[in-house]
Amino acid sequence: MGRRAPKPVRPSLNPSAWAPTTAYPSIDWRQPLKRNCVRCGIVFLVTGANVRACLDCRPKHKKERRGKYYRNVVCADGRKKENKRQNEARARRCPPKMKVCVICGNEFLANRSAITCSPDCSRQRRLAYRQEYDEKNRDAVNRKRREKWRANRDKINAARREKWRANRDKINAARRGQREKRRESISK
Repeated sequence: MGRRAPKPVRPSLNPSAWAPTTAYPSIDWRQPLKRNCVRCGIVFLVTGANVRACLDCRPKHKKERRGKYYRNVVCADGRKKENKRQNEARARRCPPKMKVCVICGNEFLANRSAITCSPDCSRQRRLAYRQEYDEKNRDAVNRKRREKWRANRDKINAARREKWRANRDKINAARRGQREKRRESISK
C-alpha cells in the first residue's frame, strides 16, 4: 500500500488569513468590484465578469447588443428590413424572382417560395383554404366540435354568458338593426 495524502488543513475563520500576500498589492481583494454603468453612468456592484450595465439598464443593454445581429427592423412602409448579413446570405441561397400573386394577380418580387404579395392576400388565402377544408371534411369537423362542446360545456356556456353581459347593449343594438333591415326587405 502506498502512502496516504495528508488531511487538508482547516482554513482559518479569520478573513485576513485568506488575503494574498503579494499577488495584488494595490487592490483590496475583499472589497466588491464596482463599475460605472455604460448606459446611465451610475456606479454599481459587479455581479459577474462581463457585466457592463446596472440592474435597471441591463435588459435594454442586452437587447441593444443582440439587436445588432439578430433583430429585424420594421421599415416605414411596414415591411421587415433584415440586417445586411442576413440579406447577403439569403441572396446567395435564393435570388429574388418576379412572381404573380395567386389572390390579387399583382406582380411582386419574392425571395423565397412566397405565392402571395402581402399579408392581406396571405390572410385571404388561409381563410379560403380553411373554408375549403371545412367543406370537404364537414363530418369530421362537426364531430370534433361536438366532442369539444361535450367536454367543455360548462366553460363554454359561462364564457358566452360573460361575453353577453359585457356587450349586452352592442348585441341588442346589432339585433335591432338586423330586424329593421329584414322588415325593409320584406316591405319592398
